[in-house]
Amino acid sequence: KLPGTRQGLFLHDFFSKVLTRDRNLFTPILEFLKWKLLTRNMGILVWLSLLFFVCGLFSMSFLGNRRALDDLFTAFPKPPEFSEKIDECVVEMEGFRQKIVHLHDLNSNWWVPRMGLDVSLEAEQKVRQLYVEKFESALLKPVDAELSRTIEGLHAGSSEQEVSDFVKLLGWRIDLLDNRIEGGKAKPLAPYELPSGQAMSMAVPGFESDLMKYYGQTYSSYLDWIENDEGLKEQRLLLQARLGKVF
Repeated sequence: KLPGTRQGLFLHDFFSKVLTRDRNLFTPILEFLKWKLLTRNMGILVWLSLLFFVCGLFSMSFLGNRRALDDLFTAFPKPPEFSEKIDECVVEMEGFRQKIVHLHDLNSNWWVPRMGLDVSLEAEQKVRQLYVEKFESALLKPVDAELSRTIEGLHAGSSEQEVSDFVKLLGWRIDLLDNRIEGGKAKPLAPYELPSGQAMSMAVPGFESDLMKYYGQTYSSYLDWIENDEGLKEQRLLLQARLGKVF
């Protein structure tokens, strides 16, 4: 032991001389320092790249929403109004429907994640509900009222062609309603499935038979976008009752 202490001679020499002389043996070499700096810079670069990538996704999602909404608001700066004339109303309603279909196409053709930016999807849902409301008030109810009045006027002396036209029209609508209610979605329209339009032109003042194609498309989209199944079931019952009167 060292004189006057409780410390051993070995430990004193080890800490005061040996470790002091050998500490330079553990000095990091230049290659290690370079590698450490390189890996740290690479880590920072990876994090920055990831950050820029996420920012890019948010930017692309924002631009996609903006493009879809700008297209919609350019077409309809205010809620659409429809003519009281049936022929003009059918054409206007078809134009409204096509704009909604175009908005749906824009919302569907995304190649980047939405990153929680669903404004254009919400706008599409709201404009679909607006279409349903406008179709019912401006087209469906007036047309059905005229159909009901005309069917009430059918009698034994009505021609077989007239009766046949109304049977085809009512059967077509009932068939679409059946598929929508039972399957949850209206089946796609085929041109050969459309009635001729003669019954509509006889019943509804101003309706031309060549408008039947547009009426069929607008009615099919109405069935696709309406969420009130109970209302559809009521429509089906009324149409079935009218079909029974025709027979």
